[in-house]
Amino acid sequence: MDVRAGARDVVLGGLKQRAVLAVLLLNAGSTVDIDRLVDAIWGDDPPAKPVASVRAYVANLRRAMDDVDEHSSTAVITDASGYRVDVGPGELDVATFDDLTARGRHELTAGDAGLAEQTLSSALALWRGPPLLEFAGRSFADAAIHRLTALRTTAAEGLFEAGLALGRDAELIPGLEDQVRIDPLHERLWGQLMVALYRSGRRAEALATYARARDILHADLGVAPGAALEHLRREIARESGDLDHRPLHLQARTMVVDTVAHHRLVARDRELALLGHAVTTTARGRGTVAVIRGDSGTGKSSLAAAVVDDAADRGFGFAWAGHTGGLREPPMWTWVHVIRRLTETASATVVDRARELAPEVFATAAGRRSSAETTIAADSRFEGAEQLVEVIALLVSDTPTLVVLDDFHHAEKATREVLELLSPRLREIPLLVLVTWQDVGADRPLRPRAFHRLLSRSETLTIGLGPLDVDGVRELVTVETRVRAHPDLIDAIHERTAGNPFHVRELARLLHVGGHLDADTREIPDAAPPDAVAGVVRRRLAVLPRRTREAIGVGGLIGASFEAAVLAETLDTDDTDLRARLAPACRSGVLVAGDEVPHRYWFTHTVIQRVAADELPFGDRERAHARIAGSYATRAQVGGYDQAMAAADHAWRAGVHLEPAVAAALIEGALRGAVSRAEYLDIAELTERAVTMLERLPDDDARHDREARFWMQRASVLAVLTGHNAPETEEALARVFRAGAAMTSGAEFTSAVALRCAMLVGTAGYREAAVLGEKLIDRFLADGEPAAGAAGYYVRAIAALMGGDPDGAIAAVETLTSEVPTIDPADNLLLFDIRAFGVAALAHAVRGDHALGRAVARTGMDLARSRSNGFAEAILAVNRLQVNAYCGVVVGTADESAALVDTLTAVGAVDLVGSARLIGAWARGLERDGDDTTGEIRDALALHTSGGMVVFVPLYLRLLSEVEQAHGYLDDARVSAQRAASTARAHGEVAWETRPAVWRMLHTADARLLGDTETGAPLTG
Repeated sequence: MDVRAGARDVVLGGLKQRAVLAVLLLNAGSTVDIDRLVDAIWGDDPPAKPVASVRAYVANLRRAMDDVDEHSSTAVITDASGYRVDVGPGELDVATFDDLTARGRHELTAGDAGLAEQTLSSALALWRGPPLLEFAGRSFADAAIHRLTALRTTAAEGLFEAGLALGRDAELIPGLEDQVRIDPLHERLWGQLMVALYRSGRRAEALATYARARDILHADLGVAPGAALEHLRREIARESGDLDHRPLHLQARTMVVDTVAHHRLVARDRELALLGHAVTTTARGRGTVAVIRGDSGTGKSSLAAAVVDDAADRGFGFAWAGHTGGLREPPMWTWVHVIRRLTETASATVVDRARELAPEVFATAAGRRSSAETTIAADSRFEGAEQLVEVIALLVSDTPTLVVLDDFHHAEKATREVLELLSPRLREIPLLVLVTWQDVGADRPLRPRAFHRLLSRSETLTIGLGPLDVDGVRELVTVETRVRAHPDLIDAIHERTAGNPFHVRELARLLHVGGHLDADTREIPDAAPPDAVAGVVRRRLAVLPRRTREAIGVGGLIGASFEAAVLAETLDTDDTDLRARLAPACRSGVLVAGDEVPHRYWFTHTVIQRVAADELPFGDRERAHARIAGSYATRAQVGGYDQAMAAADHAWRAGVHLEPAVAAALIEGALRGAVSRAEYLDIAELTERAVTMLERLPDDDARHDREARFWMQRASVLAVLTGHNAPETEEALARVFRAGAAMTSGAEFTSAVALRCAMLVGTAGYREAAVLGEKLIDRFLADGEPAAGAAGYYVRAIAALMGGDPDGAIAAVETLTSEVPTIDPADNLLLFDIRAFGVAALAHAVRGDHALGRAVARTGMDLARSRSNGFAEAILAVNRLQVNAYCGVVVGTADESAALVDTLTAVGAVDLVGSARLIGAWARGLERDGDDTTGEIRDALALHTSGGMVVFVPLYLRLLSEVEQAHGYLDDARVSAQRAASTARAHGEVAWETRPAVWRMLHTADARLLGDTETGAPLTG
């Protein structure tokens, strides 16, 4: 993978960073969520803080691109759930290759071989070697490598086909020989080589080429050549004149119909246009096969119906043949049905000629099914297929015709062989065969061998229907309900349905009927899938054996994917029996089996997972959760954190079927892991469950001690997540003291006092906090308790800083770092030993040393990273921004802020987002020709103070005043400056009264705002 800007190469960094860009480029124009990037880069072995690493890679890529060309239209864009790269026309060679190949194939289908040859030659000239070679073996790359390699073969096939149409037979032979060595299992290439040799007067070599192809297919796949290649061999052997085909040209009227209006198709304009072009080409006498593929519910049949409407309005005859899984029809009965329908529109003369050609087929079409079976069985199946092809070709010879083969993945082999034999004839006749085929995941067709053998041909138009994007979901909801829903609700619908059109449609109807779809509703009130969607899934599951349904139901409780060994242990069976149970689900597209070790299975859609799990009776579900918890508990001793979390989750869901002491122990074990890894969101959930589970245990001292510990951990983590002064934090701290009312020592008591100190700091109660801090220092000096020492010296440092004594603050931090031992992670959720580096960084900034302040904050960030603590690292990153703001450093601050906001949001430190946004808006507002960001600053300040936090408010008001002054709002600037001064006096937060850099640059304006026009002194109030 190379990126160039003009004549310069962009240095993309290491393999993982390059992988991030590769995933984004392979999905150009679409948002790739963070989880998908993590999976793509690390698979099942991510680092402790993968999200932070991804964001760092994105930041590095942005810098690399900006260094080469800051005006490039190719940029990594941050969206709500991930990242997106938008590319302009001609900027991404993969997209250019896709477009050129599609255009060349359409030109070839339209009969313009010369133009097709030029286009496809341009497409193939873009290739410089194997695609994505450096990423081979990674899940995200393997599918793309397969697709691109297959598409290259398709382009090569099209180029050779164009050459054959232009009479370049002998010239093509060397290239075809090379290509069959590259793709020896591609029968179409062998056929093209045979034709080129035959037309060059080398009939014996053409027949020998067939023998080569037969030997290779038999050796590698154990199969004989397909019907089309066998037919070609026979035509060459008898020197058939049909090898030099002459396309039939017919005139047909053209009409444009609004298929969207009839079928409520949305976000399918491109697909409709491609199929409309195929209809036009067929009307001119050159037919083809078009395939619509996609997951269940993506609208394959609806799109086919729209094409039928279009074709019918253009004067086409048509036939529609559906295929149902589990319903057995006689061999090739689909084509008998098609012939019956075609006789209704063909002329009497043509029908009579066809009846003379194959009377037994028409006896079948008249309804004598047993006769058909006997007749076709009497001949070889291949000869029966040839008869059907000849009849169909004759019946459509004077009428442009569309045949739809719906759900063709259910068709039996003989029926598929007829299409295989018919396909080469289509370019001679006005027949468009439209096939719908189900996928069971991204680019994973059901019955893949049959699909690729039949439909992966250069002349086949393949259209994949993927999920709708957010805009498509919005349009479909509006079309179905005539309601313009709130954007947040549209996002929720998109997330819930994964963009599946059928699911979107049914969920929108459900919400509309229930009164939950309007311009104000922002959330989906119920987690259950709509009845229609669930009903489709239930019907799909109902045909599976009972033991299979039970097994996938328990698998659904485990998750969207599950390890085979876990399910086998839960079901008390072995791997062989489990594979046998799950095989029907894999064949039907409910599950996909992985090849990796340990062996895993995936549900093809989360709705299937939910419905399968919900089909289990409630009591059986709880018992299964209890067994799953036991299985994961065993693995947690070896596998670590993820297994411990899974054990805790299933223990919680097991209800009365798991002893409360066992469930509490599993939750507590996961909690220890979460604390050691600083997974704050997990700690919040686990502590909530832990204190609830303890209510089921005996009311004794041991329970009270555990309650005090759990409530202290909950209070600490809520202080980080929601703010020190949030009501939830205060309630949790009150529960700590109620649970352990008599305690006056121990880690919980120390942590409770430390948290109270942090709350006081957040509300600018520095004096009271300082008193408590000194008591904590006394405890540390007396008992050597590290948590007391870290909290005490931190509070001493911040009280000194805010009181205008930066030297005292630095001395307190130095004492903490040199004399306080390392703290047990279980007692260190409030991170005082790491946060102290942020206080020291600000103290150095107040002393006028910007570089040292930034360096000290960076040291704290490195320490946090060494402990895999993303929260602590984020806090120090905010302190680095504050150093810039205090010192008036504008350049680079806005970009740093934007990246930090993403990180803070990802790790859940919402109370810090206001600070990061505010400083970023300040920097942008003071840039040359900068935006008016005063409104953004006010909003960010409101967010900062929303939980009762008032620390740093004087500094932030001064930043607001500067931007207001810079944009000419002098009265507003004066008010903000006066508020900053009065707030600083009231809170005792005088550290920000003298600011260098930007403050001095604007000192004349500042003095004027306060009326001191002679001295220009800094604002002090």
